[in-house]
Amino acid sequence: MEQNTQQFFDRPRIRTALFISAILIGVIYFFQITSSSARGFELRHLSERKTQLLGETSRLDFNIAEESSAQNLKKRLDALGLAAATKMEYVHADSHSVAVR
Repeated sequence: MEQNTQQFFDRPRIRTALFISAILIGVIYFFQITSSSARGFELRHLSERKTQLLGETSRLDFNIAEESSAQNLKKRLDALGLAAATKMEYVHADSHSVAVR
């Protein structure tokens, strides 16, 4: 039995096929590792970008809150020369008619 196995692997075609199979497996393994490594770098880059964007979002939310504050709104109203309304009159439309040009 051992002699048959030895004779089987002594054939040149079998050795060549095994050698080529080993080379192919090595090449496939190399490309898998390279691909996984590239995905890891991309994932880390995207994670850093997400952190950066979250910080920018927080900063912009703070700016919006600051600009919307009553104190800043009053300053802008004064700068535009607007004044508070004192006497307001409301128009009530009792009918459903409209004007036509």
